[in-house]
Amino acid sequence: MAKRYLYLVRHGEYTSTPAPSDLPDGPLTEIGRQQATAVGHRLQDLPISAIHCSNLIRAAETATIIATAFPGVTPQPTKILRECIPSVPPEQQSAFEKIPSRFLEGGEAQARAAYDQYMREPATSDEYEIIVSSGNLLCYFVTRSLNAPIDSWILTDINHGGVSEIILGPPHGVLVLRHNDISHLPVTLQTKG
Repeated sequence: MAKRYLYLVRHGEYTSTPAPSDLPDGPLTEIGRQQATAVGHRLQDLPISAIHCSNLIRAAETATIIATAFPGVTPQPTKILRECIPSVPPEQQSAFEKIPSRFLEGGEAQARAAYDQYMREPATSDEYEIIVSSGNLLCYFVTRSLNAPIDSWILTDINHGGVSEIILGPPHGVLVLRHNDISHLPVTLQTKG
């Protein structure tokens, strides 16, 4: 019985610069590059066949560094894995007031589409893949995998360079094996924000 092993990785720490789309983005800091390298070392013994990532600078750069541990595997950037707000809980609306409405409006649809695209069972043999994205979307993947209410994503967090592992396939269907594993990061590299 084939299984699909997904390793969800939050991008490394980055220097935020204003983007034309009002979405903060920027290159990794030195700490962010070290976090990405540590993730590559942590996962290097796995038979990773694909690395999917957001097309934002911070995620694409993280994925490129991780890919050095997997010769022949080239990161596949895509817009569907970009930072988004999966939902705005009614009691938390004030926390999202400064975010442009056009960004908020598409968040739930994007999160659902990304989940549906990547959270699928394997075809015929075991698959091992990495997804590098932003914390909000990865927390949505985890909470949706647990069948939690949509607004539950905001009650979880993931560090820069944190790894969550989800296994798809029999006998569980979807199994969240771990979330926000940072055992590969020394204390000096444990950041979030």
